[in-house]
Parts: sequence; structure tokens; C-alpha cells
Amino acid sequence: MDVQKLDYFLTAADIGNFTQAADQCKIAQTTMSKYIAQLENEFNCKLFYRTNKGCELTDQGHIFYEKALSMKRDYFDLVSALQQDHSRDLNLGLDGSHFYVSIFTDFQSHYPEIKLNASFGSEKELVDDLVHQRLHAIVMPDSINRKIKGYPEIKSVDILKALEYLVFPPNTVKHFGSIPEAIRNLPFITKSIDNEYYDFCRSKLHTKFGTTFHEVRVARSQDVQNMLLALSQGFAIIPLSEMDDDTDFECFPLGDDFVEMLQLFYSTKYMNEPLRKLIEFINAHGVVNY
Repeated sequence: MDVQKLDYFLTAADIGNFTQAADQCKIAQTTMSKYIAQLENEFNCKLFYRTNKGCELTDQGHIFYEKALSMKRDYFDLVSALQQDHSRDLNLGLDGSHFYVSIFTDFQSHYPEIKLNASFGSEKELVDDLVHQRLHAIVMPDSINRKIKGYPEIKSVDILKALEYLVFPPNTVKHFGSIPEAIRNLPFITKSIDNEYYDFCRSKLHTKFGTTFHEVRVARSQDVQNMLLALSQGFAIIPLSEMDDDTDFECFPLGDDFVEMLQLFYSTKYMNEPLRKLIEFINAHGVVNY
């Protein structure tokens, strides 16, 4: 039986008029009538009463309607399952600017049959790829939650919690005489291009130190951010894990107001078995604290 005929039948039953149903299905009324007649011949029963005002389901038609709905659901569930199981690949998006997370190498060791493909891009590119199902999941800070609030199908799971530090080039605080003076006189070096994040940092720093920054310098990556710090081009707010081990930056913990949560964002519309296993693996190992 043609699944398309089921759709035509269900539309005609819902609307109660072959002509209007044909318009909705974008086919000719004669084609609609022909398909319904073919279904009735196939099942050797009358599915509709034809009237001057339209059509109504017969008793057999009501029975067929319920079965047709179930068959259509089962068909699309099957198609979805086959599509999801077609590949053992897991396409993961990273922006290249956040600290390395060992849980992914642990996951690959645990599931060697799953191929983990890493793609790199900007925050905007990765979110767009996730929304349009070009990526199964992306690894990003929880700050992007406000950018995906219009997509209820996108969910997240916590991976890593990192305390952020106020980071200055060597001898900066001594040069300016205090942390507040250093903040007031230096640009804020950040990888973010989010004005809301800038405003958040300004507000929190003003509350904590009585002053804030005025200029923002955007770094394209973590390496560029570290280089600008090394060249004394400003200060940053980052986890210690994002800094090179051999640097002698001045670092000051900022407390609970500045905690970065790294999360795995995924779309429930693009779920496959490797992604389910990754989510289960992350949940089983808990949140890593840095």
C-alpha cells in the first residue's frame, strides 16, 4: 500500500470534503477521488459516504482512520530509526577557544566503534549548524543558552565547571598600584563577541572592585588571547586551564560570580545512538571541576 494514499485519506477524513482536501494536498480533485477509490477497492469496503456537502466516514472508514494514523506514525518512526542508525559517526562542533576536555578521549576509548568527527567554527556558525542538523552536538559555555532559547528541541548536559580568574600580564598590578586601577586602565581581552557578556563583566567587576573596563579587544582564539596577555595588551577573565603552564601571569580568583560551565548542546531532532551513548557517558562520569 502506498503511504501517500494514507495521507490523502487522512486529509479527506479530517476536512470532510474531497475538493478541499485535494487543494491542501496540492493534487487535482479527480486524483484525490481516484486514490480513495483505489483504497476502497484494495480493502473491499466503503470508507466514505459521498454527499452533496462533502464526505463522511463509514463505520469501516472510522476503523481504517485509526489504523491509518497508527500506520503512518509507525512508518515515520521506522524511517527515523533507519536514518539514525545508518551511521556510527558522531559529528561534534568545537569553537577552538575553550580548554581541552579529556572526557571525549575517554569516550572514544570506551566506544572505539564510534567515529568522533570534530568540526571547528565560530560560535554563530556552530549554533547554526546545530539548529540545522549539520552537527549532532556542540561544546560551548552555558552563556549561549540565551541564543538558543527559541529552539526547545535543543537540550544540554553539563561537562565541566571552571572557576574563572582575573588575569594580568606580569607586574601589571604593581605598575598600576592596585587591581582596580589595572582594570580601569587596560582593555578587556576576550574571545566573546557578545555585548551582553561585556555588560555582565562590567557590572560584576564594578560591584567587586568599584571600577570597570572601558575598552574591549576581541581575540580570535585562546592562543591569540594568551599572546595579547603576554604582550601586555590588556587583561582577561579566564579559567587557569586555558593558560599556558610556563606563563608568569598574575592571577586572582573571582569567586562564584565568575564560574564558566562548559556544556554539550544537542538537538533532540537529530539524535542517534552514538549521541545517546555520549550523553549517558557524560552523565555517568559527572561534572569535572577545574
